[in-house]
Amino acid sequence: RVAGERRAGETLVRVSDPNVININPNTLEYNSIRAKVLYAPESVDGLELKFTYDYQDSTDHYAPVVEAGNGPSQLFINNFIGNGNTETTRKERYIFDASYEFSEDNTLFFRASHADSLLINPFFGTLGLFRDFGALNFENTETEVEAYFQFANVGAIANGVVGVVHNESGEVLDNNPSGLPAVFLLDVDGASKTTSIYGELEWESGPLGIEG
Repeated sequence: RVAGERRAGETLVRVSDPNVININPNTLEYNSIRAKVLYAPESVDGLELKFTYDYQDSTDHYAPVVEAGNGPSQLFINNFIGNGNTETTRKERYIFDASYEFSEDNTLFFRASHADSLLINPFFGTLGLFRDFGALNFENTETEVEAYFQFANVGAIANGVVGVVHNESGEVLDNNPSGLPAVFLLDVDGASKTTSIYGELEWESGPLGIEG
């Protein structure tokens, strides 16, 4: 199964600026696609495999803006020579699911996923040292693997689950997407890893005898 969407149009509020020379500040763009593949082989009863792919991107265009002053909110956020700017976001995710039913009461599940999101504001064309105040490149990645076993009717245990999940994520933030020499540089990154083991049991104690 595959589904997709594309939207390309203009903003409700029209911006008219003869100084804008690089972009159309009224343009909006959006694209997405989602695909799924399910495989359940007849030769292996109880086995089911599924692969899912998600993709989204959007681009916003806007006119140049300059605030010249001494306050914190009056930094140069764009340039005065007529260059507009774009802001692009992109998200991509891969998911693999597998399950195997040993019996009516016992099933093993496995899931692995990887997600990557990116925000880019290139802030192109700005003159001098102020270029780097507005440029931005932010990327986030996450990978997760999980396996768990569901079971039922094992002695006094009516239902139960036990599993393990491992997650790794990272972030990168910098203000020089172009890689060109810059006066103000920001380069921050971080990473984390977590592993968890979990379980849950539900059992029946039998009927309670109450006299009186």
